[in-house]
Amino acid sequence: MSTIDTHTLALVSVLGGLLMAASLGGVWIAGTRERAVTWWTFAGASLALGFLIGVLASGVPDPAWWHAALANAFVGAAHAAVFVGVRHHLGVRPWTLPAFAIVVLLFVAMASSVELQTSLRSRVLVQSVGYAMMDLWGGAMLWSRRAPGLTAYRRVVALVLLGHGAFFLARWLWVLVHLDYENSMGDDPFQMAVFPVGMVFAYALSVALVLMLYRGQELALRDAALRDALTGLPNRLALSEQVDREIARARRYGQPLSVVAFDVDHFKAINDAHGHPGGDDVLRAIANIVRTTIRDCDMAFRIGGEEFLVLLPCTRGEEARATAERLRSAVEARATDLGSARVVATISLGVTELQAGEAWAETVRRVDAALYEAKHAGRNRAVARLPRAPG
Repeated sequence: MSTIDTHTLALVSVLGGLLMAASLGGVWIAGTRERAVTWWTFAGASLALGFLIGVLASGVPDPAWWHAALANAFVGAAHAAVFVGVRHHLGVRPWTLPAFAIVVLLFVAMASSVELQTSLRSRVLVQSVGYAMMDLWGGAMLWSRRAPGLTAYRRVVALVLLGHGAFFLARWLWVLVHLDYENSMGDDPFQMAVFPVGMVFAYALSVALVLMLYRGQELALRDAALRDALTGLPNRLALSEQVDREIARARRYGQPLSVVAFDVDHFKAINDAHGHPGGDDVLRAIANIVRTTIRDCDMAFRIGGEEFLVLLPCTRGEEARATAERLRSAVEARATDLGSARVVATISLGVTELQAGEAWAETVRRVDAALYEAKHAGRNRAVARLPRAPG
């Protein structure tokens, strides 16, 4: 009965690997063409194949050494593929060759070593430490890498990998201290648990990876909806979401909040002279200047055409005026290379500070009026409309 149960669990483990391959393959077909997805799809297929070879070998009265070598090579390749996929997902060097070199070395060692061909204990010691190393390392990387909106999902995947790696580490320690392992295999809890643990691992990892990937897609789509495609700056929709939070924070803590609005002078003339691609290059260049000029806590938005707006938290109006002047000078000092010509653009800016109790629409009206005044005063200048100091 125990043999039948073991075979049943092994076959279910095969199905678990196939489910992982099908799930991740479906994610890839659905449009998530992240490199990691292909590796995780391969991992599921390799895991299923490794378990299948193990099942077929267990039905042979005296299986040849290469049955075990081949089965473990595919299972090892699955662990390596999961590890490589994790590194691709995190955007770090994937280390594909080192990861799979471990698998190849294991297979070569079993092919050339009589000890590994004939001793279950030796094979388990070698295999378990390799599997544990890749799972624990991959899980630790996922756990430690934070990403807004994605950290919890990564940590669910990390828990699956860390749990699986801990199982193989515990198995390695168990076999290390049991010198008579060959004779106690039937009573070995870890040997009997390999298939059910593999089954749970494949199912849990499939679900966790799919959830993480779809959450990543959701965040990417949301970011795309809130970001200007040309300049990479947040757009007007992002401004409408962010400004309420900034106003609430400023009022809660009694902090100032200033606004700088600007647009590009004579932008239509730039488009007429250099075409829309040239105008786009100028807008991208100005967006990059803004990024490098403002503070990390400041937020710049492209709100339309050649129009931009910058939120300056914890900033008084006079400080905002100085920031606006730095922006104006930085844009004027840096020409945009359009290949056949170099364009020196200028900007006009309006500056104001949020007043106590006023609606955002009133702040926008005032900063627009300041910008309008700057343009009619000759452009390439900053004009501030600030609340009067008390007294």
